Amino acid sequence: AVVSTQSTGAPAVFYCTLSFTDMSKLPALLAVLLAIFLTVPFLPLPVLLPSPGALPLDTLTLTPDHLVDTVPVLGGESLVYHQGEIITGTLDGYLMAFDPDTLEMRWRRECRSADGAPCRVLGLRSASGLVYGVEERGGLFRFTGREFDWLLDPTLPQVRDIGPGFWNDLVVHGDMIYISDSFPRNSTHSMLQRFYSFRSEGRLLSFNLVSGRLSILADGLRIPNGLELEHGNQGLLVAEGSAFRVVRVDLSTGAVRVWSDRTLGAVDNIRRFHDGYWFGVSASRFTSSSYHDVLARSPTLRYLLTSHPLTAPILKLIPRFLGQGAVAYRTDLTGKIVRAVFDKNKISGTVTFSEVCVVGDFLFVGNPFSNKILRIPK
Repeated sequence: AVVSTQSTGAPAVFYCTLSFTDMSKLPALLAVLLAIFLTVPFLPLPVLLPSPGALPLDTLTLTPDHLVDTVPVLGGESLVYHQGEIITGTLDGYLMAFDPDTLEMRWRRECRSADGAPCRVLGLRSASGLVYGVEERGGLFRFTGREFDWLLDPTLPQVRDIGPGFWNDLVVHGDMIYISDSFPRNSTHSMLQRFYSFRSEGRLLSFNLVSGRLSILADGLRIPNGLELEHGNQGLLVAEGSAFRVVRVDLSTGAVRVWSDRTLGAVDNIRRFHDGYWFGVSASRFTSSSYHDVLARSPTLRYLLTSHPLTAPILKLIPRFLGQGAVAYRTDLTGKIVRAVFDKNKISGTVTFSEVCVVGDFLFVGNPFSNKILRIPK
């Protein structure tokens, strides 16, 4: 093929002519052009992430010499202190409790949803003498100490009407329960592929305990994960995982604004304390040259890694080799980072801290992928 260009006389205006000396190559060229024509419209746009936060001066970097106790729990993501014991859900479908002082297990209950499937409990709360929890496939329960009372499950009409999703955390506020729905369950793509697609398809749901009404309070969120009432109880803090920020949702209007965009990574669960908040981080990020930013700025690479279920194992290996270690941090009431715990040496065995539960003089740190919960002196 011979390509020639010729100026038309007007500034910066050109036209191109294409002639073929070998017509046998035409089908191959048309095939390439067709592939480009079909692929380019589906390529995602580059995403510019906010600047990462920095580890504060008051950072506890864990080393093998630290007196860190461990509780043998498989995938304890959320932790709730309830009536003198810490309760968590496990990766293999159980709810269990242990003594925060002796670390001995007190009880273990198999958790099965209303349709009989094993539960994966991702969020737990204590309210009015009961434990409330959300199950990832679209289930909401309250635990009486002996049995599970299912308030919502995937088979109920109000859950089917809003569409199946990935339920991640909850907040109980009076007669209302707020639930983060990270993404719709309408494909075979993995959690990480959804995360790095940077799509705004997550929702914040509200459930009225009295009327049984389930509705959407806010949508267009990017992997909403951890939830917490802000001090004053007028708004809800929502961790937008793949946006690497925390937003505030007004409980009366559903209006969304950025509360903090200088996080130390993808925030998982948020828990309120008297002088601020603790944040677990599922993907730490300390520089704008991290692998998160590379994927965000590289549409073609991101498309290749997130467009097909077979690429999920490759994407799963990236944090294992390029992750900077698990981190959890505390902010003051304004969102300023004032303290952090950094597992630089990967004592936890992963690069994720999902939640911090403060009991007495200790921090209990959850981890959805590890076989242990850490107990760290404050």
